[in-house]
Amino acid sequence: MSLQYFPLPKDNARQLGNIIAAVAPGGTLLVVGHSPDDLPHDGPFDPNDFYWPAEVAELLDDSWEILVDETRPRTMPAPEGTTHVNDTVLRAVKRPA
Repeated sequence: MSLQYFPLPKDNARQLGNIIAAVAPGGTLLVVGHSPDDLPHDGPFDPNDFYWPAEVAELLDDSWEILVDETRPRTMPAPEGTTHVNDTVLRAVKRPA
């Protein structure tokens, strides 16, 4: 399962639970998003209202092996007018049953 810059609202935890449950044993969960530290906190979009990859990692139980949970600098410049210089990455594998 791969989620790339896909906003997951915290007010719908069931949606995230369904995504996590959809990964088969031996499968990979890859979640990538802008670093919340790079986002403005004074506009109509409140970064605190959404799950970020590191927060998804905290929700995974012992049936998962977390391979990557980090913030990485972008290798390409952000589009003009944006402030995104870092991305957060979670890569986890669901252990076979």
